[in-house]
Amino acid sequence: IPMAVVDQQTKNSRGQRLDGAVNTALIVKVFAGEAATHFELTEDDGDSVAYLTGQFATTRLEQQLNGNQLRVKVAPTFGSYVGMPAQRRFQFELVVGDYAAAAARLNGEPVSFVNVSPGLVRVAAASLSSDSNKELVVDLRPIAPRAPSGLLVCANGKTSPGVSVYAVGNIPALGDW
Repeated sequence: IPMAVVDQQTKNSRGQRLDGAVNTALIVKVFAGEAATHFELTEDDGDSVAYLTGQFATTRLEQQLNGNQLRVKVAPTFGSYVGMPAQRRFQFELVVGDYAAAAARLNGEPVSFVNVSPGLVRVAAASLSSDSNKELVVDLRPIAPRAPSGLLVCANGKTSPGVSVYAVGNIPALGDW
């Protein structure tokens, strides 16, 4: 799923910001799967109907999970439009199920990553040329199964927001605490 940075300073779909800066970063959310999948991202100037005369660009993105390794490929952008960025930053949000990242490489070079939460990995890359191949390879490790949680109910208790609650007791199903 292609996405763009949107916050209080975002002015339009081309990444222009209220302070005059431009943020053309592309966020790509990938749902890892063993079946190879792909899609074509189509972009235009966002203002006109120039796409009707061929002024647009397409970029093919692919993914495949093979064992404990996820590959995401971004092909060179084909076509052009007025205002098209020659380079852009990429951020990959990888939904990887019961895995966490152990290592990540972009075009063969190690890159930083963050295991945001169980099953979600974020990789940010520096600015890359729109006319080059990009390949992200992420080595994954299985996440240990989480211990079951318990719900504690107190029918006669009251608290205020921000006040800590401590429970005292011993229930074998919750590990004899």
